[in-house]
Formats: sequence, C-alpha cells, structure tokens
Amino acid sequence: MGYWWSNDMLNWKFISKKFLRPWNAGVYDELCAPAVGIIGDTMLVFGSTYSRNFTIWMSTNPKANEWKPLVDSFDIGGWDPSFFTDDDGRLYMYNGSSNKFPMYGVELDRKTMQPQGTRKEIYLLEPWRFGWQRFGEHMDNTFLDPFIEGSHMKA
Repeated sequence: MGYWWSNDMLNWKFISKKFLRPWNAGVYDELCAPAVGIIGDTMLVFGSTYSRNFTIWMSTNPKANEWKPLVDSFDIGGWDPSFFTDDDGRLYMYNGSSNKFPMYGVELDRKTMQPQGTRKEIYLLEPWRFGWQRFGEHMDNTFLDPFIEGSHMKA
C-alpha cells in the first residue's frame, strides 16, 4: 500500500500509495512483486498480473507521490515482471514465476509501451542442473516442487 525511499539507505520515508484501479476489483494484494524501471528521469511501476488490465504508472517525482498512468491497461501481463533498458536504448520486459512455465522476455515500444512481437521463452526450469531452484528463504524447501521466480536482466 505504498513504497519507501531513502537518500542515504539508512533513513527511510514511507509514501502511502494505492496503485490498483477500480477495474482491478478482486485483486487482493496491492501490486505484488512489482517491476520498477527507469527511463531517463521517469520511473515506471507495474505490478504482477497475468491479466491485460493492469496500469503501468509513471512518475518524475516519486518522492512527492506524483504519479499518472502511462498505459491504462497493458496489453500483456506478467508475474514477477522486470523492466530492462539496454545500452542501445531499447526497452524490454522479462517475467516469470512458476514451477511449470519458463521465464519470458519481450521488447516494448518505448513510446506506446506495446509489445514488439510476441513474448519469447528465455529460460526453463532445470532442477536437475541447479539445486538452488527451490522455495524457502535459504532455498532449502524440498517438500515443494522446484520453482524459479524474480526474472531480472543485468547489463
């Protein structure tokens, strides 16, 4: 129901903000696992969803809680989304959180925020190869099937 910010990573200020819109009725968690992206001086925020009716928010002054919709209803959803702006200026969204489905990636048009083409499978679960793909704070839960989540691209 909001977000924190800090100038020094020691002292934090909380900003109360509800990002869900009236048409998001029935969503119980205010922007679960949101993506936060930076393009120039603009911050983008988009919550986890597999529906097409979540807003991508933008702000050039999040400390003052000044937000407006960039896109009212994003064409594709994505659970555990992550934005990535490449060195060449191209914008991508990655997402995935499952023990059955892969992580996905898609290029977005920076002006319209619409997908350029279709999402591509980027990474499939490989529990036989990577033993750390487990639930639990220390990746030690062996009672649940292996799971991957939290897609992120780093330059």
